[in-house]
Amino acid sequence: QPYVLAGPAGAAAFSAEAVVQLWQAEQGKELVVYCSPPQLPRGRPPGCEDITPFPMLMSDEPGAAGEARPGFVPFQGQLELRGEEVLKPDEQGLARWTGNIDLIAEVELATCPGWRDSGVSEEAAAEASKKLASGRVVEIARLGLPVVEVQLLAACCGAAMPDAQIAVDGEFFGDTGMLATQVACRAKCGEHALLARHPLAMPDGIRNSLLVDSATTTCGVTMELPLKRFRFVCVAPPGARADGECMADLWLVGGDLKR
Repeated sequence: QPYVLAGPAGAAAFSAEAVVQLWQAEQGKELVVYCSPPQLPRGRPPGCEDITPFPMLMSDEPGAAGEARPGFVPFQGQLELRGEEVLKPDEQGLARWTGNIDLIAEVELATCPGWRDSGVSEEAAAEASKKLASGRVVEIARLGLPVVEVQLLAACCGAAMPDAQIAVDGEFFGDTGMLATQVACRAKCGEHALLARHPLAMPDGIRNSLLVDSATTTCGVTMELPLKRFRFVCVAPPGARADGECMADLWLVGGDLKR
């Protein structure tokens, strides 16, 4: 920021470096990005002596001032600004800049490896900058978990299989339906247990290892079709007689015919 130092011998103009400290903390299935003045007192809550010291919470909620919040670590991503500039913190989460401009108010996008990008509106950035100037810890953005799009595919031809139920690490995310659409699952980057259930793969379903290594991953689980479980079924229109002449559909059906 620009300053002027005046004295008996005259005045000297100089610019001081602006510094903020960026933090991240996981809350449920989101990564929350915070910003604080670097001079805020640091602390560790009881029983959390092994984590990085983080700023004491200063919020508008009654009774929250001075409360320590566990889970803070220096932000490992970067903030993209309007005008294509980037604000990237160092290993301690400190971000520096010079000039007569408040870069926090210019934040447009928050990114971090292993998480989905999060946009920041002009109103939210301006409000965060205003609270930051009053010495508070402010929330900048919330980044979501990566999305994994999963389908069950026939091993013989690669065709998508309908009515497949998809679960990751025991959490059910949906089924592919009659149209055999992809099921969107959310999981952290890393290795997970994937389970696909289908009438032709009962009772245990198909279990695979799922590796998530980007914000969006497409995964196709292949299944060998059990030919012994297929049946040809003749389907005639209502009112048709077996001894009469009529047109009928020939269906190839898998699974339990009673269902």
